[in-house]
Amino acid sequence: MPKAAFIALPKCRLHDVSPLLETLALQDWRLRTLTLDGAPCTTAEGLAVCTDGSVEEAVPLDLALCVLPGGLYPAQVWNDIRLHRYVRQFAGRKGWFAVSGEGSACLAAAGLLGGLRFSAPLSFVESQAPLFRYSIHMTTPISIDGGVVSSDGSDPAGFCQAVFGRLNIGV
Repeated sequence: MPKAAFIALPKCRLHDVSPLLETLALQDWRLRTLTLDGAPCTTAEGLAVCTDGSVEEAVPLDLALCVLPGGLYPAQVWNDIRLHRYVRQFAGRKGWFAVSGEGSACLAAAGLLGGLRFSAPLSFVESQAPLFRYSIHMTTPISIDGGVVSSDGSDPAGFCQAVFGRLNIGV
């Protein structure tokens, strides 16, 4: 059974990733939901998300996918050292990242987006220009580069298709 991690950050948006999460469940993936501290978090939609643990305690040994949703994140979220440690460990395992919207800041702050093409909302990228100075912003809704499938959040269904296309699984 393939495994994935969903990183539920405070004020994350489920809209961007809900088709992907639903398809993972339908395809019998084991989805592990992680938060920064292991406590439930509240989404931008006001929903409480239960968690399987914290990014600090989790070790991404056998995960094929890490989902980082967009959201209304303050800088302290994407600069959290616990998150950096987790995504760097995951990157070392050669799995795929599925990153939507402002979730790209999490990879950029951890030093994992340098030199890569990525999609994210233009207004966000412009407002955080120093964070993305070593990466290449694309104006397309979805980009794929270097183990990262990224989305600007405008096409959740297309994002889901792109992720499963990269994982070589038809949906």
